[in-house]
Amino acid sequence: MSPDLPPNNPKCSRIRLIQALDFTSSTDFNSSLRITWGLTPPLTPPLTPIPRKIQFSKIKPHLFAVCSVISSMARKLRHCPKGSVFHLCNRAVMKTQMFFTDQEYQEVELVFREALQKFPVSIFAYCIMPNHWHLLGRAEEEKAISRFMHWFGTTQSKRWRTANETIGLGSVFQNRFRSHAVVGQKSFLKVAHYIERNPVASNLCKHPEEWSWSSANPQARLPLSEWPRPKPADWPARLNRPTNKETLKQIRVAKLSSRPFADKMSPLPKKKL
Repeated sequence: MSPDLPPNNPKCSRIRLIQALDFTSSTDFNSSLRITWGLTPPLTPPLTPIPRKIQFSKIKPHLFAVCSVISSMARKLRHCPKGSVFHLCNRAVMKTQMFFTDQEYQEVELVFREALQKFPVSIFAYCIMPNHWHLLGRAEEEKAISRFMHWFGTTQSKRWRTANETIGLGSVFQNRFRSHAVVGQKSFLKVAHYIERNPVASNLCKHPEEWSWSSANPQARLPLSEWPRPKPADWPARLNRPTNKETLKQIRVAKLSSRPFADKMSPLPKKKL
């Protein structure tokens, strides 16, 4: 990193962003961003060198204008109507691991509990993973989910940055949050199954109930609401069965596209060879 930019100076983050815009290809730009934000230890050797001095004449004018406009625009609230069930999730920038110790998991659970006390949102299932988290919830008032997620995201980011002494080094999460509606009883069970099996799918434990930071654990710490439909009596046994591959694909597509995940879903098109 350039000696002109002290690493602990919060005011340098915007300068580093401008430096990252001094690129000749998309590969250079992406590589520069990986070094610029400083969210992980610097790569050795660096992917691409960052210029020592800011040369505004080299900045692409249209990119500078776009970044300026985006940074000044207010984001619209996500459309999460009252009474609708949504799958919510978010991941750390660059998939960096955020939580290492029990105390760190307890701290993020504390932020979730505080958010649930402030906003009328019901949670049916959840799972906190080392670098991301999932919620299955419902808004009890209009715009409650957007406000709930905004408060949680900003509060968790500030506390995490403060605890790790990295204040001023950019975003903690990849985006505001991902969300998609869950429509129908069968879809509800499929998404709840997907969320609570996450630790098993990631080889963090052998059985879902063994993961301490999930609603599958008998001693779940977040306040859970009653399901819209009764939980199946054989739910623990279902959780120990893998999620259907087609269901996995459809849920992942819904997450990325924000399209509803419903009981009647058309099969995904096969990739052409």
